[in-house]
Amino acid sequence: MQQVDLTQPIDPAKVMTELVTNLLAPIHLGGLFVKHLQEQSVAALVNVSSGLAFTPLASVPVYCATKAAMHSFSVSQRHQLRDTSVRVFEIIPPAVGTNLGHQDNYDNSKDQLMPMDDFINAVIDALQTDTYEAAIGAAEYLRQQRDAVFSQINP
Repeated sequence: MQQVDLTQPIDPAKVMTELVTNLLAPIHLGGLFVKHLQEQSVAALVNVSSGLAFTPLASVPVYCATKAAMHSFSVSQRHQLRDTSVRVFEIIPPAVGTNLGHQDNYDNSKDQLMPMDDFINAVIDALQTDTYEAAIGAAEYLRQQRDAVFSQINP
């Protein structure tokens, strides 16, 4: 999660790192396992996007774009695998109390970060209840209220 100033020249190496990590790697990994998974009576692929896929934080535009692409990919992957034993989940996290990026993106307020244990419990619940597009915590708000929230988080 790199901050990128789009008013300045962009370092393609930094952009490529985010693209490979957040988009190319999960697409490639799923492709490596899809035949094996289709041979199983019950199987699942779990992709991770972000609430920022729906309402981007303008200071981290490449991260947000890769997560939006991951959402789109998950919808297509789920559709293409609909007649197989492979279930395709998309976990859509909010800001979670991890070391992702620099917590400056969240005004240094731990109150805005979902506790890891709560997040893990929500993910397990989504998997157990076959919630294929699971917007967790504040990510649901980002998904539902994108236009109103965008101006709030991007002054």
